[in-house]
Amino acid sequence: MVVTLIALTTMLFTQMERFEPDNTVLLDSATEGFDDWKRRGENFTVSEKEPGLISFANDKRDQYAHVARRFNDIGQYGFFRLSADIKTIDVKQGAKSWNCARVTLAPVDANGKKLWGLPHKLFADTGTHEWSGYSKVFATFDQVKDLILTIQLSHAPGEFQVKNIRLETVKEKLGFMIVKYLLLTLWVVTAIALFFTIAGRGDALVKPSLVIATSMVIITGALLSGGQLLAYETGIKGLFSKKEAPQKVVVSPQKETSKSTIKKPPARNGKSSVIDSLRFNELKGKGHFTMFVLVTMFAFYLWKETPVIKLFFYIALFAVSAETLQFFTYGRDVGFTDINTNLSGSAVATLVCAVANKRAWLQAKEG
Repeated sequence: MVVTLIALTTMLFTQMERFEPDNTVLLDSATEGFDDWKRRGENFTVSEKEPGLISFANDKRDQYAHVARRFNDIGQYGFFRLSADIKTIDVKQGAKSWNCARVTLAPVDANGKKLWGLPHKLFADTGTHEWSGYSKVFATFDQVKDLILTIQLSHAPGEFQVKNIRLETVKEKLGFMIVKYLLLTLWVVTAIALFFTIAGRGDALVKPSLVIATSMVIITGALLSGGQLLAYETGIKGLFSKKEAPQKVVVSPQKETSKSTIKKPPARNGKSSVIDSLRFNELKGKGHFTMFVLVTMFAFYLWKETPVIKLFFYIALFAVSAETLQFFTYGRDVGFTDINTNLSGSAVATLVCAVANKRAWLQAKEG
């Protein structure tokens, strides 16, 4: 049943059309061009023959160019579809992971901070790609006030072309919502049945309670929306960050600059918000690993007589299920990285428990 639910959920969210236009177009470069975009750098050109086409070309890794468009007070909308036609020619990776050809839609909070912890990338890649269409739907949350759409070739040599970039509001189709909630109901019923089955196993209630409690923590984490996860991320960062005394700001006269130029803002407290997000993702990965180490050890403690391979298969099925459930939440990406991390934690615990059981069996035999 669980395998069937995983297959049905994956098919629903990857094969069935989920959204439809909501009759609000915020941007269409094919008709508007790039006149209202703020620009930084000089290594790009806007096509005169095709107003919706912009091209970037860097010769060196220290060159940086981007154009950006800000959309203010977008809290009234729920979902946005960003689409564009993209082509790259021999784009090489820069020194950092984000030094490549990129199209991003960055959410911004009321303090002007970009929320990199939420999904924001339409395209980020290197190499050569012929003209292809890309489209992705982004959700907004309570923390999001504005959106900044950026096209950039960041410290990476190569050529990058984008045209027909379009940003519009969308909404979930009624038919999709009905099927989604029916499928979610099946998941809930199946989970309840499995938990009651687990509770009936073992010598005492304490043992299955360990498995059930840990599993519920994992499922709750999987079902957190992007906004709730962002709030949790902010709290975690607050626990580990050092508070610094406010510094006096001295304003010096500046030379008048062109309106089409964007100055790169200074890093907050000497740290980039991108770096903060990467550190949190590393912490989150360790959390995935640790939780599945615990689940696996509890399971071995509960079902000592169950064959190792069979028990590992059940836990692997649970790991895939926990990740699949994220399809039902907004602002969460379902990826193989988390699944691999879950399985790695389970595999390590399985190996440790198998060795411990083997050693105990040999000692009992010798005794």
